[in-house]
Amino acid sequence: MTGKKYCTVLIAGKPNVGKSTLFNKLIDKKLSATSNKANTTKGFFYAYKTGKNQQIQYIDTPGYNNTRVTQLIQQVCVVFIVTTPERWVEIDAKFAAICQEYKTPTILVVNKVDNLREWSSLETWSQEIVERYKFKDVIYVSAKQGHHLKLLERSLQRYMLDTEVIIPDLAYTLEQRVREIITEKLFRTLHQEIPHNLRVDVQVIDDTIWGFITFYKASHKKILLGKGGRTIALLTYLCQQDISTLLKVKLDFKIHLKSSL
Repeated sequence: MTGKKYCTVLIAGKPNVGKSTLFNKLIDKKLSATSNKANTTKGFFYAYKTGKNQQIQYIDTPGYNNTRVTQLIQQVCVVFIVTTPERWVEIDAKFAAICQEYKTPTILVVNKVDNLREWSSLETWSQEIVERYKFKDVIYVSAKQGHHLKLLERSLQRYMLDTEVIIPDLAYTLEQRVREIITEKLFRTLHQEIPHNLRVDVQVIDDTIWGFITFYKASHKKILLGKGGRTIALLTYLCQQDISTLLKVKLDFKIHLKSSL
């Protein structure tokens, strides 16, 4: 026995419930893109939170409709099913039933409670769900404000497993981080106009970081450029700000639009 512990946590939930915001807050880094638009997170993100003699691996997911998510249920120590007050729908129920079938400990995380005024009905609603789907616990949080996240972390202690080693924090590549910054700014800049099938690639050439955005329709180019090129200029500026904050130095950043017509 080394006294060292680890735990793997899968963060799941329907779109736009704050999974990626919760993920970023729990690891104290901004690795996963966030916005008010559904389906911002396109892939899986893995990150470690390392403390004294313990380590937690958090996995951010793109939603329920992915076979990899179902596979991971069987591999992790705990599943967080994230929802918002009194918004439990059929797809949540189906996923909770799968977790119950695999006997994976599952915690109901009710997010976005910072502006909630009526607690009694929420507690009644959540307790019914907890009992029906055999959740191990229910934690009410505000990921955006960082409220009750310590309570959420403490709830994991009973599921920690013994380990011989603590893995060094994963070194996410610069390209991965910049790709997520560009994706987030696309959602925030274009709002409802953004085409879902844009592709974002990143290359570092000499002292310049290039973001290549591939579009698949002529109309997409017009949306990305904006009137007089204002949209692409704003997007470049916002990305530059976040990249400079990430790197602690100012590197040249440029965006190139690529056609796949």
